[in-house]
Formats: sequence, C-alpha cells, structure tokens
Amino acid sequence: MYDLQDIRGYDSIIPRQYTDYMGAIELAGLVFNRIQPIGHPASLESPLLDVLGVRYILSTEELNLPKLELAWEGEGVRIYENLAVAPRAYVLPQSATVVAPNLLEAMQTADPRQYVVVATDEAADLSITDPP
Repeated sequence: MYDLQDIRGYDSIIPRQYTDYMGAIELAGLVFNRIQPIGHPASLESPLLDVLGVRYILSTEELNLPKLELAWEGEGVRIYENLAVAPRAYVLPQSATVVAPNLLEAMQTADPRQYVVVATDEAADLSITDPP
C-alpha cells in the first residue's frame, strides 16, 4: 500500500529460509500466509533487522530504544527511523569472519554488520576473527 515495502512480504509463497531468518529475530508465525508483525520491542534490537535494511518502523506504541528516533507521529501511529540500519551494500574485510555450522545462530551472537558470516560443513565450532 502506498508503495511501502514490508519485510513480512505480500506473497502467499514464502521461502522457508526467510521464515527461519525472521524466526531468529522473533518467533515468527505465518498468519494468513504472511509473517506476523514483530510483537516485542526487544526484538527490534536485533542486528538481523538492520541488515535487512529496515529503515523505518511503524508502531502504535511509544518505543524507547537507543537506535530509534521518532520521525513522525499522528493519528495514533508513530514512525521511527532506525539509526542502526545497514546500507543496501557494504564491504567487510575478510579478516572479520565468523565460520560456523549454523548461520542464524552465528548471526545472533556476532553482529552481521561487523562480521562476514560463513557456513561450512567442516566448521566444528564457532570461530571468530576480529577485524583489524
């Protein structure tokens, strides 16, 4: 509506990989073939939302999170700007890598805005190399 993009999608065909990703942010259910909205303000702190490029968050409630700034308020709706949003494309040094068998687990512990997350079958456990 109004040419606004929604990370929950509009199609009734949703790839399992994407529902798993959204589930890592907050337990996601598929209500009427759409991923349910985020229900807990603490979930908005996830860097996984930031790397999706979520710049604006619409809410009927007041949100007091350090990374959100109120951009507009009126008619029972608040629009917050996410100041921690990652750009659509960015580059990280190869030395800032996380090698793990489970990508989503690794992305919850190592900020994907700061680390390249790589999955391999050979990764026995989580290994992190700090950026220079």
